[in-house]
Amino acid sequence: MAPRPTRRLLAAVSLLLLAPTLVACSADDEPAAQQTSTPTVTPEPPALEEAWSVGGRDPRQVVVADDLVVLASDAAVVTVRSDTGEEVSRWTPPRGRTVCQVSDTVGADGVVGVLVQQRGWRTCAGAVALDVRTGTVRWQRVLGSTDPDLAPGERDRYHSVDGIAVTDRTVLVTTFCSEVRRFALDDGRVLDSLVPRDTACRNESAILGDRVAVLDYELGPDDTVDETGTGWIPAESGAGAIALYDADSGRRLWSHLVRDHRYAEVHDVVAVDPVVLTTTIQGRPATRLWSEDGEPGAHVGKTPPSSLFREPSLEVLGRSGDLLVGRYPESADSSVLHAYDLATGAERWTLAPPVPPGGFVTGAAVDGDRLLVSAPVGAATDVLAYDLDEPGEPQLLGRLDGSTLNGMQVAGGLLVVGRAAYRLPAEGESGDYRAPTSREGVEAWADDDVRPEQAVGACEAAGASAPRLLRLGWGDRPAPVDCRWRRDRQPAYRTLGLSVRVDVGEPGVDVTATEAAQELADGARGLVNGEPLDPDETPPPLLPPEATVGEESWGTFSAGGGNSFDGYGAELITRWHNVVVVVEADQSLQIESLAGALTPYGRLQDATYVATLDVLRSLGAEVDLPTRGADGPVARVGEICGELAPVVADLHPELPLESGGLGDEQRTCSWSTGDLGEVVVVVDAVRGGLDGTAATDRAATVAAMLGSGRSGAGRDVAGLPGDVVAVRRYVDRDGTDYLVWSVATVVDNLAVWVEYSDYGGTADRESMEAGLRRLVRTATRAARAG
Repeated sequence: MAPRPTRRLLAAVSLLLLAPTLVACSADDEPAAQQTSTPTVTPEPPALEEAWSVGGRDPRQVVVADDLVVLASDAAVVTVRSDTGEEVSRWTPPRGRTVCQVSDTVGADGVVGVLVQQRGWRTCAGAVALDVRTGTVRWQRVLGSTDPDLAPGERDRYHSVDGIAVTDRTVLVTTFCSEVRRFALDDGRVLDSLVPRDTACRNESAILGDRVAVLDYELGPDDTVDETGTGWIPAESGAGAIALYDADSGRRLWSHLVRDHRYAEVHDVVAVDPVVLTTTIQGRPATRLWSEDGEPGAHVGKTPPSSLFREPSLEVLGRSGDLLVGRYPESADSSVLHAYDLATGAERWTLAPPVPPGGFVTGAAVDGDRLLVSAPVGAATDVLAYDLDEPGEPQLLGRLDGSTLNGMQVAGGLLVVGRAAYRLPAEGESGDYRAPTSREGVEAWADDDVRPEQAVGACEAAGASAPRLLRLGWGDRPAPVDCRWRRDRQPAYRTLGLSVRVDVGEPGVDVTATEAAQELADGARGLVNGEPLDPDETPPPLLPPEATVGEESWGTFSAGGGNSFDGYGAELITRWHNVVVVVEADQSLQIESLAGALTPYGRLQDATYVATLDVLRSLGAEVDLPTRGADGPVARVGEICGELAPVVADLHPELPLESGGLGDEQRTCSWSTGDLGEVVVVVDAVRGGLDGTAATDRAATVAAMLGSGRSGAGRDVAGLPGDVVAVRRYVDRDGTDYLVWSVATVVDNLAVWVEYSDYGGTADRESMEAGLRRLVRTATRAARAG
């Protein structure tokens, strides 16, 4: 599948739109940054010779199998000989039905699986086993619902048919909630399902060849099954395992128990022999090698994004032995190709093919010992060939009069693109291939400009130190596909994150690469033609030189309005030469139940600087972190939980200590029973900021973040130490019982947050105020004693 040809304004996609190499003027002319150049164009190559073509519109799917090519459209499935294009068979569905999809492979005896939709059907519920060598139907059936609770004739409004696959002996159909149904290839006999129907949507599956990977789940006695079919109510007590099945025999080859099935998923089978799966285990998505006995091994490629659903993270373009070539369609570098050694999981090479400004790689395929890559040239396409083991300079094989946007494949020495096939020369024109461009007056690259292909590894560089600083628990996992690091919890609920984006300015007509980067920086700040795109938003301010990592920096670190679901955090936008680095770090507002895992808010801003520094150094910049602002009098938070314990015991004798975070920079304590109430205390010894802000000033921002930045209605609690930043107060519906009080205050460079809850409603306002004062005073005194 080819990537979507979307150009993301002001996004990291600029990393992959690889610009042409333009020839600068002579050394006697103006400085390079001011020169213009006439476009350098590789002489137009010869057109690839067409071997055959099939009339009609381009097919939706093309399936290549040995001596056959299957072309599937809405109206027909046409099969031709791969060498001559001679039609072998043509099958059209009965009147009123359309072809939805065909299987990605052809069975050993020439059978493909076809899903069809009849007029009036909501889903593609017709399955056909089609012999493409003769054009005859082996068998067909309507795939009704398998819900045992449905009465005869009752319609299952959640029933769906999602995909079809064939092996040598079996047809597999994936239906509602990843149910995998099996049918005998020869006569359509119903075989045992590998994954039974599950209205809780806990079971998941993925298929490649004759292997089916499954998240098996068995209901437990305390489970709440979601009978509406939405899958939103999680199971609570059952057992879960990732398992691999043989599709033909139905035999389970191995099973791997998962500790917390609620945060486990199966996304994709990337390869078999050896097995490579993309899964999520304990909230951690990964593409890994799996052993023959079901144990996960080495990582293969980048860490998939936490928002994976059914789309594969790594699109496989081809394989030769243990060498697998792929790309990441949803990443910022989707035109960059990667090769991995399936024996070890190690990356063998990374290739950034040359494409013109605004272009992208539209197709790639493995052809023996070479890799074919298509590069767009206006409405045409150049086909390049690289050595598969060690890609260097490409050979230009020829030009196609059209696009390979729908992909390309190799069959019998021919390049199959859509409904046509082209002869591939054994060798092409060697030399320095330069992406063609017809633009005139384009500024030349300056000597110190960063080329887009140099920034391909920027995400890996950004992850060298910052995730560890934020305590994201990333470990030795590879950098994420989308360059967004998230704390390992349920992916739907983000508690802590780091996001990095790198834009590379390219020369344009009367625009140097640096000037283009300045426009990119304006866009990152939300400016268009110097004016805010949203008049209600304040762009990040320009930071002074002493707070800048590159040549210019803009940044924010504040609680803002204090009602953001994403949380509070920091943003740093930096321009260095023609590169713009945008780093954001944020942490959720909902910290009460996660106090022990809370990352000090001050580190959010530190992480934006550290990630920016690592990116710029990877691009050759000789830069250092700015000097911190002045630190405060408290360098280390003293032990507070032991001092607070007697106070909590007086206020709530039933509350046990649930968590206590240790560390010089921050201490946290939490007492809770889950029903009567809770006491949570966080104390930060805030350091001076890398933007030059003094610790005492920065502590007020941290306290506002801890206090969610909101001031409660009514009068503040009197008698608290320091400067009170935020007070929140929640009462019951009639306003008589004060259920929750919290306060954030600043003492020197200490940011202190205390929340005191009484869900039983036994405490009146005065007693809760008195308890809150005791908690804040005790915590502050103990913290300063450190």
